[in-house]
Amino acid sequence: MSSTASQIIGRIGAILAIAVWSAWITACANVGLVRIIRPAEASAVMAIRDGALIRSSFCDIIAEPVSEKLLHRFQKSGAFGGLGASLAEEEALTIFHLIITNTTRGPIWLSDARLSYSGMPHQSLLPDELSARLNADPESCKALMRYYRLLADRESAQDILYEKETVESLYPFISSDDRAIRLVVFDRPPPWIHRITLTLRFTTPAGEHETAIDFIREEYRTAGKEFRMPKRQSHDDEEFE
Repeated sequence: MSSTASQIIGRIGAILAIAVWSAWITACANVGLVRIIRPAEASAVMAIRDGALIRSSFCDIIAEPVSEKLLHRFQKSGAFGGLGASLAEEEALTIFHLIITNTTRGPIWLSDARLSYSGMPHQSLLPDELSARLNADPESCKALMRYYRLLADRESAQDILYEKETVESLYPFISSDDRAIRLVVFDRPPPWIHRITLTLRFTTPAGEHETAIDFIREEYRTAGKEFRMPKRQSHDDEEFE
C-alpha cells in the first residue's frame, strides 16, 4: 500500500472517530432520567389518574405520587407554603399527595406515615428534617405538612385549583364528613427498588387504624424523543423487594 493511500485511510479513520465521539456527546446531552410511581394492581384499590383510591370504615384515601410538574403547580399557586420549587430541586425525595375524606362521626388525624421496601419501614420526614434538607424556613415546612380543607369535589391533585379550592385548616385533625389534603415526604428509595408500600396510620376516638397501599416504581433513561422503557411486569410476576 502506497503512502498516499495510507494517509487517506488514516484521515478517513480520524473523521469517523470524530463523528462517533460527537454523536456520543450529543446523545449524553439528551439523556434524561424519568421516574414513574403508579399504583399496584389490587382488588381493594381503584386507580384514579396517577393515584390510588382506597376506602375504609373510617375514611376514603386518594394517595397520589407527586411529580415535578405538580410541584411547580404548587409553587405557582403558592400552595403548601410555596415550597414547590425547593422540593422539585431536591431529587432525593419521594412525596405523596393525600386527599382524605372523614367518613366517621368524629374527628380523625394522620398519626404516622411509613414507606416500606426491602422489608424495612422508613418514616416520613418531620418539618425540622425537611427544613434542614431544603435549607428552608422551618415555618414554611410546617405549613407544608398541615391539613388543607378541600372545598371542591376533586379526585386528583392535577385537577385542584389550590388558590381557589383549598384553605388551610384551623385544626390539627379532620372533622366529620370533611375532606382534607395532606402531603407526606420521604427519602427517595434506591433506584433498584421497584415496589414500595405506603402505610398510613389514622387515630380516631375509637382507636387506631392502618391502611397500606402498594406502588410500583419505574426508572428509565431517555435519549431525545426515544424512550428506553423497561418491559412492564405483569401483576402475577411482581414481587416485593
